[in-house]
Amino acid sequence: MSLSRDIAVMRKTPLLAGMSDEQLRLLAFSSETRRLAPGDMLFDTTEPAIGAGVVASGRLSVTETPGRRARTLGPGSIVNGLALLLEGRPAARAVAEETTEVIVLARTQFRKILVEYPETARELQTRLAQNLIAMTTDLDGVRDRLLAVDAQLAPRDPG
Repeated sequence: MSLSRDIAVMRKTPLLAGMSDEQLRLLAFSSETRRLAPGDMLFDTTEPAIGAGVVASGRLSVTETPGRRARTLGPGSIVNGLALLLEGRPAARAVAEETTEVIVLARTQFRKILVEYPETARELQTRLAQNLIAMTTDLDGVRDRLLAVDAQLAPRDPG
């Protein structure tokens, strides 16, 4: 893949959308493009995570919990994005559904960019906080619906 194509793909990724062309160029220059055949694994929960993957073409099947329904990620999607900030194991297993190209971004380079461009770090912090607030609000709604179902299913006290 060319550097300009990598940058164009990364620009479509919400986590990276606030980065300048220069920052995306630095990230793309230090990235690795992996070509996966159907069934090839990109990340597994048993291996340490060194970074994240941005789907350039094809599709990945991502499973957070074994036995649960997988979600499909296509071009412009990021998998294991938190690994750009945190060390540890991937939260999900990612397997190619078809021939897929993934731009693998290294945590070390991403962190260097955040240190060298503190305004980008602040913007990222703001977006992550907004995402967390939205997720919490969504979970409050789920809790309310579960409580309503529980109330409907609870045995009625006859007396």
